[in-house]
Amino acid sequence: TETLEETFPNYEGQLVGTKTVPSREAETVSAGAVLPAEIAAALENELFTHQADAIERLKDGENVTVATSTSSGKTWVYTLYFALLKQANPDARALFLYPTKALSADQEQAVNELFSEVGLDATAETYDGDTPSDRRPLVRDRADVVISNFAGINAYLDSHVKWRDIYSNCELLVIDESHTYTGIHGMHVSWVIRRLRRLLEYYGADPQIVCSTATIGNAKEHSERLTGAEFSVVDSDGSPR
Repeated sequence: TETLEETFPNYEGQLVGTKTVPSREAETVSAGAVLPAEIAAALENELFTHQADAIERLKDGENVTVATSTSSGKTWVYTLYFALLKQANPDARALFLYPTKALSADQEQAVNELFSEVGLDATAETYDGDTPSDRRPLVRDRADVVISNFAGINAYLDSHVKWRDIYSNCELLVIDESHTYTGIHGMHVSWVIRRLRRLLEYYGADPQIVCSTATIGNAKEHSERLTGAEFSVVDSDGSPR
């Protein structure tokens, strides 16, 4: 096997330092402490402390930014919380918005797998530029969670009458990877969010908002500037490393 220097001979001398991050054990909470018994019993794992904290804050009616490390289970926070909303109101729907189509596809599978694991009769489906025209009405009419991106939402706002059932029953708005929305692009997305929230209000909805983000230093300020809403932040990471 070649060494790094042999594979990349011009790389020698460019590595000027290394740092080892110490390992960390997971900090967990019993799922039954924050979730209904039937959902908690169906989960194979306990919840990380930050997942439990975020769900509790959502149950208290807050908008929440989850600012924890990559692969710390942020998807579980908003997916499990939607399960609670769906139990309380069978008509509840949600919008989960991601920055890329590839991530949307991955998350559609992850969300549906978690719905199946907890026995929730709900589906998540992607609606974007790649969605065949004959499927679009089906997704708008039937999907409990519509997965999309802001380029798509920006284009769909003008045809909001077609989305009235989603908008009128929307109880949760998720903005994943929210730290990516900065600069000119972030300004554009922030105005799309404001237009979207205005239409949701027009149709009688006032959904809670969840932002999930990497561990940035100004998570609260960024979320509030991006959306125009008030947030609490969960940034004490209970996941292992």
